[in-house]
Amino acid sequence: MKLNLDFTDYNAKTLLKDWWQTVLGHLKQVQSALNSNDDALLNEASERKTADTRLEQSISTERNARVSDTSSVRTAINNKARTATLVVAASDSGAKSKAAADYVCDGTSDQTEINNAITALPSGGGKVLLLEGTYNISGTITVGKAGVTIEGMGAGTVLKRKTTSDLIKINANNCALSYFCIDGADTTTSNSVGGISSDYGPMISHLTISEYGAAIRVNNGAVIIGCVLSTKSFVCVFAGTDCIIAHNRINGTDNPVQGIQVYGKTAVIGNYIDSTGIGIQTYNQYNKIADNFITGCTKSINVEGTYNDISDNFIFGTNYTNLGGNTNTFSNNRYQ
Repeated sequence: MKLNLDFTDYNAKTLLKDWWQTVLGHLKQVQSALNSNDDALLNEASERKTADTRLEQSISTERNARVSDTSSVRTAINNKARTATLVVAASDSGAKSKAAADYVCDGTSDQTEINNAITALPSGGGKVLLLEGTYNISGTITVGKAGVTIEGMGAGTVLKRKTTSDLIKINANNCALSYFCIDGADTTTSNSVGGISSDYGPMISHLTISEYGAAIRVNNGAVIIGCVLSTKSFVCVFAGTDCIIAHNRINGTDNPVQGIQVYGKTAVIGNYIDSTGIGIQTYNQYNKIADNFITGCTKSINVEGTYNDISDNFIFGTNYTNLGGNTNTFSNNRYQ
């Protein structure tokens, strides 16, 4: 249809009117089609949003389920592991430490919580971990089952003596003590009392002990290594037979004090001994004393007994004394 723009006669006007009607019809068709498409797009968008929401809910549900499963597994693992590792916090430990602990001390008779933790370990032993803080000990910590380790957090874990009895008594085999401090120098005790006492050959390592009486009294295969020990009135290390005492720093604070006293078939190797009455005292037979650094002692090495070997020691001050006869051997000792 040709558009006639000459509106001077009726026919032209009629023709334009018909043309607008046709155009309007086409526009309405286009509008209807656009509206239909728009409705379809809105429906599709709504359906996709609903699908996305369902997907997010499904993912969230799955994530929560996995987190729950993981937490359950972790809890099961921790519970299984912690049956043989029990944690004790001091009264002045941090809040997070206390929250993680199985036992929390109240600052009075703290050996109670420690002994409870030892008792709760399996029959085959395990570890009691002492977190940072000061533990006030008014009675003996007793280890009565084999395979128990008591371990601290180094210098941050301090056992404060409030008793005149042994601080730690080990009455079972294959036990160990490591990485904590004992502060007992201000409590007067008899010479028979020790910071640590055992006839069951414990492993004692990396402790710092300040005592009034004996710092350590052990026997029957004990190993003492990497410790810093001091005492006011008796002996830092009193060792029976078949022991190893190696790489310790030992200090005395009074002339009668002995650094190390051994009673047979014991190796005393690589220790630094300063300012004791007698640096090393040997009794009985077959002790090996070697590579020790001894200074500031009234007597450096006092040898009683037979068949002892004393070699390669550095001695500053009074030289060694041999009271056991010619079966004892001395070689390569350096004296100044």
